[in-house]
Amino acid sequence: MKDEEYAPDMPPLGGAGYLVSHLFEVGPVMAGGFGPVPLSFQELQAYQEATGLELQRWEVLFLRRLSSEYLTASSQAGDLNCPAPWGQIRSRYTASTMREQIAALAEL
Repeated sequence: MKDEEYAPDMPPLGGAGYLVSHLFEVGPVMAGGFGPVPLSFQELQAYQEATGLELQRWEVLFLRRLSSEYLTASSQAGDLNCPAPWGQIRSRYTASTMREQIAALAEL
């Protein structure tokens, strides 16, 4: 059952909010032969034709990039040590890498 009251912290979108809305209207990813893949130019063209939108070139390129980043983040999200995909500075040390390093030091 989906928790309707769950609302994760999200980064500010500024003026790009409309592009995120388009991303989730059309995708954010599409089915590929071996699982999800980023949106294709053909899919974005079909979306524009179906909705009557005329996106600028940079908007189409940005939507493809957002789709690719979404796919990457969603595949990494299964890792319990995966940090949120936004924030200040991400440490390259997670709980598991720190445990591994401490264990390696203990063996010396």
